[in-house]
Amino acid sequence: MMTQTKSNYPILTIVTVCLNASGTISRCLESIESQESKNFEHIIIDGGSEDGTRNIIMSRIQKYHRIIFEKDEGIYDAMNKGLRNSKGLFVLFLNSDDELMPKTTKIFEQYLLQNPDADVLYGSCYVVDNQKNERLLKVPVDQLLRTMTPHPSTFIRAQKASELNGFNSNFRVAADFDLMSRFIRVNNKIICVDGVLSRHFEGGYSDIHWVQSQIENIRIQMNNHPFFYRFGVILPKGLYLFLKICVVRLRRKIFRPGR
Repeated sequence: MMTQTKSNYPILTIVTVCLNASGTISRCLESIESQESKNFEHIIIDGGSEDGTRNIIMSRIQKYHRIIFEKDEGIYDAMNKGLRNSKGLFVLFLNSDDELMPKTTKIFEQYLLQNPDADVLYGSCYVVDNQKNERLLKVPVDQLLRTMTPHPSTFIRAQKASELNGFNSNFRVAADFDLMSRFIRVNNKIICVDGVLSRHFEGGYSDIHWVQSQIENIRIQMNNHPFFYRFGVILPKGLYLFLKICVVRLRRKIFRPGR
């Protein structure tokens, strides 16, 4: 079993932040309890739930749990708190309404053995909408400047994340995309895992505030990858609009020849 050589610390810290999540927290905890490999710790950070979430957490407590009940300044402040308190070599942030697949931690360990210098390992994710329809989300490495890795399937090296100052709480919705963009900017090694590692249920904060998320994504791309933003985002969109205008004008000439 894999452990850090200089201590008996676990190789992985799973961080779950929650607030009034009584309807989903049991499903999340069950998915962690069912992992084949349990070389991890699980930090649960509750920001002051008043709906029975705390009772559910305490009724399912395991030896690998560390529980923090205290107010925070928002989801990314709580996630930074989890990062600061983590003892694992890597950190996985699993929201209270998401779940892991049964072999996720085992697959992570296998890929880390094959890629011991990796800074980020991520896999695919099933996304479930409000009608219980499920689709596969798979992000190739060459698309990471444009889009975020599936966050419940993303393992990041804790020390590197701390060196990058963790999540920037100035971003209310897309601070996870910002952190990943900064990982890419400093040329950290990112490995795509062949497998579905988690299931994400839509309806979270970033899904509800989708417009704000897109605005923040543009700011993040401009801040971290300005060249790509100008030529990889603006130029293709401009070319698309130009071609669309040309097609519209051509159709007018074909179908309205007298004008």
